[in-house]
Amino acid sequence: MMEKLLKSLLDGNSAADLALAAAIMLGGALAIRVGVSIYERRLKKLVPVWGDEPARFIVGAIEKNVTPFLYLTAIYIGVKTLALPSPAGRFVDAAGFVALTFFGARLISELAVYSIEKRRMEQGGEITAKAPFTPLITAVIWALALIFLLDNLGFNVSTVIAGLGVGGVALALASQAVLGDLFSYFVILMDKPFLVGDVISFDGMTGAVERVGIKTTRVRSLDGEEIIVSNTALTSARVKNYKRLERRRVLTRLGLVYTTPPELMRQIPEMLKAIVGEHEKTKFERAHFVYFGESALIFEMVYFVEDQDYQLFMDIQSSVGIRIAEEFSKRGISFAYPTQTVYLEKREG
Repeated sequence: MMEKLLKSLLDGNSAADLALAAAIMLGGALAIRVGVSIYERRLKKLVPVWGDEPARFIVGAIEKNVTPFLYLTAIYIGVKTLALPSPAGRFVDAAGFVALTFFGARLISELAVYSIEKRRMEQGGEITAKAPFTPLITAVIWALALIFLLDNLGFNVSTVIAGLGVGGVALALASQAVLGDLFSYFVILMDKPFLVGDVISFDGMTGAVERVGIKTTRVRSLDGEEIIVSNTALTSARVKNYKRLERRRVLTRLGLVYTTPPELMRQIPEMLKAIVGEHEKTKFERAHFVYFGESALIFEMVYFVEDQDYQLFMDIQSSVGIRIAEEFSKRGISFAYPTQTVYLEKREG
């Protein structure tokens, strides 16, 4: 068969045609080699900007996928300049589509997995294990590549897909929830509403995120139990992320007895400001007498704890409260509590 192919090439093409094809192949290979070398040298200059790891990935992707595809393209163009018999021409075209599909799918797969893994590492490297996720991405890309290849080779792909019939519909319905959780996983991965280790609150539950998987997210509650919630439910809920707090606001209301003299009432805001100022990482906002309550004179104070640590927040709030009680006790200021005054009238007879 090879002898017949060579004979047909020699009979159907002149020496000039063969020389032109060879020149295109060799010239293309040389140009590709020079171009790739120049590109790699320029890429190395961008290492300080991009970082060493992205630069290595790009160079590796070019060497594994782009460079061999360009070499095969040069060969394909050179061969196509020749007069080929019909079977050989169809074979060359099919080989070109196979090469395009193979290297294209591999490049896209590597780019997708690298992007996802890079995003995962930016989130602490614990958002999910790489092993179960990489095959899923790769399988989808290669399945689409196979459909593309079969379609371009003349196969009726739509007939094959339609042949799935009721079984395909049943499979789609059965996997709807799984696909919904998978899509929600991508939303969490890309949008980053929280990271592993963040303390979040949702649907009345609070805890630290331990792991975000393809289908579920695991949260360790403040009481110690593990909460497992589907990604779809989590992305649909209102989530509070306490890890991103820059400061915590404290609102305190104090009720004083109605016998408190106005002179002392005027001193209370400055007194509260001084007490808050005794504590580090606090910022006093305001303190005012706000209204006359049913059984108390109501004062309101607002200050901020300039730290996201919940333990420190509670320690400062407790210390401020105790200092207020101490200072009020020294000055004879009494806290009010609901009381009733009963008048008894003694009647004669």
